[in-house]
Amino acid sequence: MDYERQPYRRCGRSGLLLPAVSLGLWHNFGEGKPVESQRAILHKAL
Repeated sequence: MDYERQPYRRCGRSGLLLPAVSLGLWHNFGEGKPVESQRAILHKAL
């Protein structure tokens, strides 16, 4: 995937534009989350 050509979405009222793939990633990553689940999420998104 060409990172510059992917869709962007506005983040709340801030107006900040983020790549669509990044929205929601913070819910599924970090301590206490299985690496297998994280990998599967990214593979499906891409």
